Amino acid sequence: MVLALIKKIYRKRMSMFILTDPQYNVDYKEGYIFFSYVTDNLISSGIALLQSGEMTSGLPISHCGIICGPGRCLESVIPATTESDFIKKYVEDPHTIVFLRKPKDWTPEMAQKIVAEGRRRIGEKYSYLGIIGFMFRTVWSWGFKLFPSLRYRDNLLNTNSTTYCSEYVSICMKTGMGNVGCLSYNLENISPSTLFENKEIWADWNANIVQEKLAKGKLVV
Repeated sequence: MVLALIKKIYRKRMSMFILTDPQYNVDYKEGYIFFSYVTDNLISSGIALLQSGEMTSGLPISHCGIICGPGRCLESVIPATTESDFIKKYVEDPHTIVFLRKPKDWTPEMAQKIVAEGRRRIGEKYSYLGIIGFMFRTVWSWGFKLFPSLRYRDNLLNTNSTTYCSEYVSICMKTGMGNVGCLSYNLENISPSTLFENKEIWADWNANIVQEKLAKGKLVV
């Protein structure tokens, strides 16, 4: 059902894609950002539901990380920020949908800055309390809609020595891109969906590339 929805949305959008058997430097590069959703996981479903007010595309998102090399990614997960096998952990998992997004005006230099900051933060502990504070703040995302200034306030339960997935990715992207779009918020208040849906920070995929991927049997949105 989720894949059917994605195919339907594809007809209207060309700004992200998901695929199987991706080739490094062809389908994805260092500094690209991946977003994921696990179709049979209650926690993943709960995170997506919590962010439902942010999902203007209708696509479910529950996690994100940074591509750091061929088949490799950096991510903030329990218990701490780490480097993982992107292909085995996400792309080859039959229950996981992976979306790739390219930062706007991407350059190798930008990618190097994003990844270097990500590597510098490897080992940071996961922010359990920060997530709780964020959940109270969002209240199904309506908290930020009713009180926009909350985007710029500190998450009092978070600390500088801990992080969670979208906060980590946002910090690294801001290092390479500056205060663009939602990266100008207090980064403690950025959810995976906030990041995913913000058009100001992403490049659009070329329509010809999309058609080429479809012709090869790869699912693209």
